[in-house]
Amino acid sequence: MTRYEPGSRHGLLKRGAAALTALGTTYGIGQARAATEHPLLTTAFDSRERYADSGELLDDFEDLSLWTAQSGHLNAMTDQPYRGDQSAELLLGPDEGTDLEIVREFDDPIDLSNKDLSIALRLESPSTEQLDVNVYNGSDSVTMRRRTITKSYGWFRIDLGVTSEYGDPDLSSVDAISLDFYRDFDTDLRVWVDDLRTTERADTGRVMVTFDDGGITQYTNALPIMEDRGIPGLTMINSGRASSSDYLGEDEMREMRDAGWEIGSHTVDHRYLPDLPDADARAQIEENKRWLLERGFERGASMFSYPWSGNSPRIRDIVSDYHYFAVTDASMPHGRQLTGPLTVGRVFGEELDRVYDVLDLAEKYNQTAVLAYHQVGASGWISEADFRATMDRIASGSIEAIRPSKQLTELQSPPVEEIVPLSIREAVAGDGSFEGSEAQRAVHWYRENEYVPRTNGKKIDDATMNELAAAWAND
Repeated sequence: MTRYEPGSRHGLLKRGAAALTALGTTYGIGQARAATEHPLLTTAFDSRERYADSGELLDDFEDLSLWTAQSGHLNAMTDQPYRGDQSAELLLGPDEGTDLEIVREFDDPIDLSNKDLSIALRLESPSTEQLDVNVYNGSDSVTMRRRTITKSYGWFRIDLGVTSEYGDPDLSSVDAISLDFYRDFDTDLRVWVDDLRTTERADTGRVMVTFDDGGITQYTNALPIMEDRGIPGLTMINSGRASSSDYLGEDEMREMRDAGWEIGSHTVDHRYLPDLPDADARAQIEENKRWLLERGFERGASMFSYPWSGNSPRIRDIVSDYHYFAVTDASMPHGRQLTGPLTVGRVFGEELDRVYDVLDLAEKYNQTAVLAYHQVGASGWISEADFRATMDRIASGSIEAIRPSKQLTELQSPPVEEIVPLSIREAVAGDGSFEGSEAQRAVHWYRENEYVPRTNGKKIDDATMNELAAAWAND
């Protein structure tokens, strides 16, 4: 992945000083902005690769004798394994009932009371399915249900969270785990699984409130409700809609950012990405992020939402070049550490019973629920009353409402330090902590009467700019 690196520190400082000395000259600042791409346009690493092996391996499916097929068939799959020499193939023929289940029993119960689970999965048939991971303590259990798994996803990682419980399970003494699929189509049910892992559980439950499409009711209706309750949000916008009166404009986005929201990416004009050739899909993703960066929405620009949840290995490869975090459909929470940060599941806010169940269980099992909304108070979407009641439930509970960037900068291990805001002095100080790309960013995106990225949201005043220019010139 190509990233801009300044030719030399001395040369950068001279260019920075020259640009900043022309404080009243828009032309001079424009020349600085045109020098190169924003340093945050592309990612510093592929977050899938960085976090896929987090935690500890619980089962690599190399020894299938540990598992029993309760219904259907369990086979070794060596053709396209996710890891190692083989993965597990689960198969149910069209005349073999509706349930496909494999179980692993533990002679010595294992302790999962402070653990979260994740697994790799690939669906071959039918076109869509859902997975239940059941964790048993005797006759009591919890279920982790991942909905809307599609064939187009290919191999991907699922970060699992509890969606229902039966009895009073003690997860410090787990004696069995099962993987269950339920067929709704008159065709083979064929799925491959691999790499069941555990990661450390958080010490509290959390919730992220996210929005897609940038509809104007997010500003007129959702923002005041959430601001009154101290709940931050993330809105994923389409830049091609920003000039429409029905959608958020730049002024509304800045006001929302100043209220603690983050502004993320949802492509330029909401195309279904798997239908597009690589060049067109990349343009949709890259240009929308560039639009956000040019307007100072740096931190949120690291976040992405797939239109209609449409993704595939090919699309995720492109998204990984620009984003560290991406959301899709799933209807389940996840643990503290994401092993699949580009396939993060969300629960749609209109499904009130499910939302309340997920919030309750996220509190109990210290997991993170990601809620998804579009319009608030508009026809066909959640009413203002139901939205207000949900936000009241969050504000009155023990669950912590967080900005999605906190997942990357504080909860992930190691953290994504590349999106942590720096003060202007941290960005351009000549005291040994100087980073060329940070100074370049401060110079590159300075615009009169606009937000200055990497300055904690504060406009650089003329006196500070003159002082910095003088310091750079004398370095």
